[in-house]
Amino acid sequence: IRTVELLLEDAPRRSVPVTAVLPLGRIHGVVFFSTGAFSAPRKYRAIFEPWARAGYAVVAPLHADSEDWAGPRPSQADSLAWRMADMA
Repeated sequence: IRTVELLLEDAPRRSVPVTAVLPLGRIHGVVFFSTGAFSAPRKYRAIFEPWARAGYAVVAPLHADSEDWAGPRPSQADSLAWRMADMA
């Protein structure tokens, strides 16, 4: 299993940190994972690692409503739109 930290620079109004957990062998599929409110991808390693061992790549952005987020925060009204943009 390899874990890679990426930074999406083309997201609207901000850069988005992304965690990718990758299998060492052939990739059988990709899981795009959106964390719960106030959470962060690092808190889900216990879920991501078995998926990676099974051959799935896991891609999880750090959403702006996370307690770990250091950048500008969306308003309550914009929070869902920012999450959707992160996943796109």
